[in-house]
Amino acid sequence: MKMSRKALALFLLPGGILFALFALYPLLGALKLAFFNYNVFSAPVFCGAGNFAEMAHNASFWNAARNSFIYLIVTPLLASTSLVVAVLVNRKMRGINFFRTAYFLPVVVPMVIAGITWKFVLDDGGVLNNLLMSMHVIKSPVFWLTGADFAIWSVMFVTFWKGIGYYMVMFLTGLQNIPSNLYEAAEVDGASEFYAFRRITLPLLKPYLLLVLILSSTAAIKVFDEVYVLTSGGPLRRSETLIFYMYANALNNFPPRIGFACAVGVVIFFIAAMIALLNKYVVRAQ
Repeated sequence: MKMSRKALALFLLPGGILFALFALYPLLGALKLAFFNYNVFSAPVFCGAGNFAEMAHNASFWNAARNSFIYLIVTPLLASTSLVVAVLVNRKMRGINFFRTAYFLPVVVPMVIAGITWKFVLDDGGVLNNLLMSMHVIKSPVFWLTGADFAIWSVMFVTFWKGIGYYMVMFLTGLQNIPSNLYEAAEVDGASEFYAFRRITLPLLKPYLLLVLILSSTAAIKVFDEVYVLTSGGPLRRSETLIFYMYANALNNFPPRIGFACAVGVVIFFIAAMIALLNKYVVRAQ
């Protein structure tokens, strides 16, 4: 029985109201403040495109932008690894639920707890360094979080570790919606598992792949929790991302630069939107 448009509108109304209040209204407010100098303690002063002009000539902004785009490397790694894991745990075998739970467990661990734990592991005198030194893999500690060459990659690893289970569930949903008779017909025709994966699984998973790429890439551009807990943007701003840069201008300065931070937020929003559209174009072109 088909649902009427009025019934659909009524079901969508609560979500639409929440979206308007907590997403659309703040976005419009941030867009407005992006054209003002505002520090909370005094009335906003219109500055036109001054915040954006300052941003364009600010080396710290470009450093944060570079780090955020480096962080996007985690997106294809997460998508491909999550897909492989989903294929593996989709098999019907004894004890498979244990592996599904094990891969999903990091998702339910709060990021603050996960970050503190990984900081204990990755710190200069942490578990990882002690283990590698005891195995004579390294002779002196590696500065995973405080070294300029390793900091952002260490933070990216934590994002990768925590995200596998989340995106695995999405791919697993798609895999379980593929009719089994397609694989049976391919097997009868003598197709290998790899051929069936390439010709059946991947084409039918395109909507899920697009969703995973959009969610993971926008999450990478907006990453904050991992950076805040593990490195606070250091050392020497080598792991500072755009969101952390926005946060630092809004709350770490006195007086706070709310208008400038809103301008950075607007730029982040448009970057995330462009990346989402690019993902959509690339996946549909395949």
